[in-house]
Amino acid sequence: MKRSIPTSIRRLVPGAAYVAALAAAAPLGAQQQADSTQAGRNHEVRRGDTLWDLARQYLGDPFQWPRIYEANRSRIKDPHWIYPNQRLFIPGVGWVQAKAAPGEAAVAAAPVAEADGGRDPSGQPRTRFFPRPRAEERVPAPEELPAVTRREMLATPWLGDTASLQVVGELLEGVDPRTGGGRLAQQFEVQDRVYLRYGPAGRPAVGDRLLLVRRGAAVPGWGFVLEPVGVVAVERTAHDVMTARLVEQFGPVLETVKAIPLPDFADAPLATEPVRDGPVGRIVQLARPGPLPTPADVVFVDLGRSTGLEPGDELEAYLAERPAARSPATQLPEERVARLRVARVEERSASARIVALDEAVVRPGLKVRLVRKAP
Repeated sequence: MKRSIPTSIRRLVPGAAYVAALAAAAPLGAQQQADSTQAGRNHEVRRGDTLWDLARQYLGDPFQWPRIYEANRSRIKDPHWIYPNQRLFIPGVGWVQAKAAPGEAAVAAAPVAEADGGRDPSGQPRTRFFPRPRAEERVPAPEELPAVTRREMLATPWLGDTASLQVVGELLEGVDPRTGGGRLAQQFEVQDRVYLRYGPAGRPAVGDRLLLVRRGAAVPGWGFVLEPVGVVAVERTAHDVMTARLVEQFGPVLETVKAIPLPDFADAPLATEPVRDGPVGRIVQLARPGPLPTPADVVFVDLGRSTGLEPGDELEAYLAERPAARSPATQLPEERVARLRVARVEERSASARIVALDEAVVRPGLKVRLVRKAP
């Protein structure tokens, strides 16, 4: 039986319950603009909307909510909260993010009209269900916007060897099983309570928060793609198992995931300074390989902590000088194809999100270099 999630809970997490989101029950309480194009469309936020719902409605995949967040970073201070009357830009398949001036946040390429603070789209006065914009809805200054938030870092996949994970727990089953005798894989949603077996790396204490991780595709020479799917808070410890509550969700949470200690992380500042002759590396793989890369997709690069990378650093992906296909004696110039922002750093690798896409040719083997760092 699928359970509905209260709006107050769903607003705390953009990825509020994969199962509930795919239930496709009531339509969103927001007006869909008729002027849909390949580049995107505008959307006026109504009571109850979440980035998760908007991604499901417009992009067909609720886990694509970071694309909407990235396209509206100057309007959304915290992806947990969007407010009635806000106008958001929903990127389409052909959207390319506008290039930002040094030190500024990139914004959507398409203009977004200012909301009428006193009336809804039908012209009727606002009611308590459609209040005037709150003070929190003001557009924050660029220096107030973090380059990488704690949630973004926690939700970002990375490359690693599963043997090196500090596994402190393994998801066993729900406190209230709903699987008909356990024959089907059980999937959990925010606020569910679960049992976890203890892992080899020690026993957490009551109150600890743990990151749930599943193993993805193998990457030769690098291990596996390790995909974070959620965060649990330990509520009780017993002899064989601990009881925990799912408090954040980034992807489908199934019984096969493992729990590791939650990494320490503070929001990375947006302000950066240019770097000359920064380290050069290559793209190892895209986190979700597909025919067409899009803004907010994650790529793995072979630069990491050992080369000085930190969350918030910016990289350029580029085509190096190369001979022309039709005239090998002619050299084609270097071309930037994408701007990347580092979200998570390991010793030999880093995970970076595409924040600006000049050409849809981001692929493994493409060269990258560090171009901006936090001061």
